[in-house]
Amino acid sequence: MKKGINKKGFTLIELLAVIVILAVLILFAMPAVMTLMERAKRNSFKTETMKILDNAETAYADKDMNGETKYYTEGGKRVHYLCMTLQDLYSEGYSKKNFDKAGYKGIVEIIITPTGTPVYGINITNGTYSFIAATRDKLQDDGAELGSEASLSSYAGKNLETCPTASGKEITNAPIISRSDYETGALNPSKFSR
Repeated sequence: MKKGINKKGFTLIELLAVIVILAVLILFAMPAVMTLMERAKRNSFKTETMKILDNAETAYADKDMNGETKYYTEGGKRVHYLCMTLQDLYSEGYSKKNFDKAGYKGIVEIIITPTGTPVYGINITNGTYSFIAATRDKLQDDGAELGSEASLSSYAGKNLETCPTASGKEITNAPIISRSDYETGALNPSKFSR
C-alpha cells in the first residue's frame, strides 16, 4: 500500500503572504494606536493634576481653619496665600500618592484675592509632561493641550518646585507665578521631551 502525501499544510508562499499582509496592516495601524496612547497619557496627566488641585483645596480649607495660611500684600491689600509642594501634600496626608517615588515635582499655589475669589494654580512635571501656571479652568478646557517648552522661558530664573519661605505670616516674595498669569492663562502648558 502506497502512502499519500499529506496535503493538509500551508505552503511557504502562503505563510509569507499572510506575514506580509499582517506587516502592512500593522504599519498603517501603528500611528493611530500611538496617537491614541499619547492622548491617553496626556489626559491621565491632566486628570491627575485636577485631583492634586482638589487635594490642595482641602489642604487650604484645613490650614485656613487652623490659622496656618500666610499672606502677601498686593496693592495695599492682604492676599491670603498657601503654597505646598506636591510631596507636602503627601506627607501631610492630603494625597495618597507619594510624588517623590512617582517622579513628580512641583508646587500648588492657592491665592485668595482681596475680593475673596480663590485662584488655585499648579506647576507640575512628571518628567515627560509639565503644566506651568495651570488652573482648574485651563485644565477643564478641552483645548488645554500640552504645548511647547517656550512657555517656560519667562520663568526660567524661578524655582517652580520650592515654595517661598516666610518669617511669620507675611511672605514678601509670593506668589511665585503672578495671579494675573494664572487668571489670564498667559502661559501655555508645556511638554518636555525625554
